[in-house]
Amino acid sequence: MSAFHHSVPAAMKSICTRHTFLFLLLTTGMDVQSDASLASTYDNSTCSFLHRLCLYTPGVLRSIKTDDPAVCCKACDANSACVSWTLNTASGTPTCYLKSYLPIENKSSTTCTSGVRPGAVPSPPIPPSPPPVPPLPPFPPAPPNALNVLFIAVDDLRPEIGAYGYNHAPPTPNLDKFAKTALKFDRAYVQYSFCCPSRNSFMSGRRPSKTKVWNFKDHFREIGIGADWISLPGWFKDHGYFVHGMGKLYHPGLPPNDDGNMSWTEPSRYSQQGQIPYLPNSTYVGSSVPPFQVEECITGERGGSYCEMNQTQGPDDQLMDVAVTTLGLLANYTKATGRPFFLGVGFHKPHIPWTIPTRFFQRLPSIDDTDLPLHPAVPEGMPPVAWNKGLGQNALDSYKDANACPLHPNVSFPDPLTRAMRRGYRAAVTYMDWMTGNVLDALDETGLQDQTVVLFIGDHGYQLGEHNLWCKMTVFELGTRVPFFIRAPDMQAAGETTQALVEAVDIYPTLIDLAAGVGSTPEYLDGKSLRPLLANSSATVKLAVFSEFVKCYSCCRVPDNHPCETGGPAGRCVTPGVTNLSDLSEMSTCFAVPREQFDFVGYSVRTNEWRYTEWLHWNGTLLHGDFHRKVAAELYDHTHDDGTDPDVSENKNLIGTAPAATVQTLHDVLVQGFPLVRLDI
Repeated sequence: MSAFHHSVPAAMKSICTRHTFLFLLLTTGMDVQSDASLASTYDNSTCSFLHRLCLYTPGVLRSIKTDDPAVCCKACDANSACVSWTLNTASGTPTCYLKSYLPIENKSSTTCTSGVRPGAVPSPPIPPSPPPVPPLPPFPPAPPNALNVLFIAVDDLRPEIGAYGYNHAPPTPNLDKFAKTALKFDRAYVQYSFCCPSRNSFMSGRRPSKTKVWNFKDHFREIGIGADWISLPGWFKDHGYFVHGMGKLYHPGLPPNDDGNMSWTEPSRYSQQGQIPYLPNSTYVGSSVPPFQVEECITGERGGSYCEMNQTQGPDDQLMDVAVTTLGLLANYTKATGRPFFLGVGFHKPHIPWTIPTRFFQRLPSIDDTDLPLHPAVPEGMPPVAWNKGLGQNALDSYKDANACPLHPNVSFPDPLTRAMRRGYRAAVTYMDWMTGNVLDALDETGLQDQTVVLFIGDHGYQLGEHNLWCKMTVFELGTRVPFFIRAPDMQAAGETTQALVEAVDIYPTLIDLAAGVGSTPEYLDGKSLRPLLANSSATVKLAVFSEFVKCYSCCRVPDNHPCETGGPAGRCVTPGVTNLSDLSEMSTCFAVPREQFDFVGYSVRTNEWRYTEWLHWNGTLLHGDFHRKVAAELYDHTHDDGTDPDVSENKNLIGTAPAATVQTLHDVLVQGFPLVRLDI
């Protein structure tokens, strides 16, 4: 007999759905028919076979390709975690399944032979099955005639590109070509010349006075600030777009998880029934760059501020490749479904270090032939608090060459180092231009360029030794002015340049207007739509733009993890003996100081003719500058500044000689531009 022995009552079969039958089988010695033919291969006292019975149980340990029950039984006996087994010959490949649970259900079948390991005890309770995952809500409908969006943000990019007519600009053929089809903004400014505060501002559409982000410690998603705000990409997600991003869009980790599904289409949608394209690894969203290894420097050195790499691959190549691939996938999805996409791409270069493949250096003059700044000295009459030496994490003093030459308002880098670093920055700009060109070409290859709004911007400006300043972190023209282009289908001002004053907070209202037809800017946004300028590049949308920067007392030169840059026990490091304004040039950028403990803030306004800045004591309770406690002021004439020469303006502070009425008017504009925004917590 190959089935159950006739002595097993029929009623017993009804209780084989749980452990009872098998437990009785093992503990009472109930008669079970064994296969005598297997006696020679394995001891029948160890292996008892339940023929024509499939045992159903969770916890499959492993599977074995065999048609021999004895082999299956022996494998279970040799595995301390194995409790039961089933050999199933139903498929073309007989398979033995070793299991870690006693059966919870049995089923007669001519294709199965099963067994239970002698001495097995009842398995622990089986955990309940998780509740079914609720289906994803459907996409909201997209606005009628919605356009796709390609948003490109670049780190540390000043307008030193050919399209801007910049003196000594490096080769940027791709952006120059793009400029012929877009509107170029000659006077575009960011709200803050530091990565994290600037990006928290333009990605939320609010000024720092609302985001409460002035350094690398905070983010706008904090409770009581903007936990429920609709971000720029989040707006498109909520209005039927497939929204994806990669590279440095938010500053990494601020807000946490790069704003997760508050900004980006849920990853769970990426492979849902093939309706959503499977996109490349999205871990780049908000990240800086993937790990990159510098092999050999032709000029410069490993660990220095610049390195002319003797290799073909650059640090952002992988990001560029993912962006190109993603554009193709999104285009296919849009063509198949009619649903528009928003794609953000954030290039890290030309951020330091300028570790760039040699082919981009080779397109530039040699180090000896690289120009020096015409005005390497600080502006005449500049208050010391306005100067910044670039102290801080990932600033120039983090690199061997720059660290060996401490800066001071009256002490510059040696000329050879200045030339080499300016050349390194420009090589990085040419490298970024090449990558941007590849992304723009990929858009053209999709055939959707006439259905896509493209916006390109730098996240803040940069100084390359002008006024003895390096990097960003100022409210000077070079720290706050950025390259900015917009291309939209059927725009009248394509290929033109506008002198209109615009700001990074204008990005959000402009994109939702151009791409989705939102003609009225939401009240919660601080910017304005720039659509009128795409119709008439001579139009005006605002009379003034605003930037700011905070300062904290610090030490002249500090080691890594010094309290002045990490916050420290008291949140700051006050240099012993700092009692007068002449020491303020040694102040830090408040990199990780709690915002309640800042010391000063510079509020700056740029009009058509002037840049006016007031340095104020910080009120840590109100989180605002105190206009009744002014430290210093600056006034610079921009009447003859056409934006092509970084050395032509802000060389002399006119605050002591300008008409009082002019200064008062600018002060009034400044006060209006920086209203007190209290925290509602």
